[in-house]
Amino acid sequence: MSERHFIIGAHGMANGLHILMEAAKMVGELGYDDIEFRLVGDGPEKQKILEPLQMR
Repeated sequence: MSERHFIIGAHGMANGLHILMEAAKMVGELGYDDIEFRLVGDGPEKQKILEPLQMR
């Protein structure tokens, strides 16, 4: 695991993970490739969040 990481364990609508995914995208675009986001666990929104990433 990197020194700069975020581990997220709840994947429901109320958790606002779409905002997290946008932030992660922006962090990557700014060149911070040493920051890692991990979605651990499961929830009703997890698959919706992962679908755009799987299309890359």
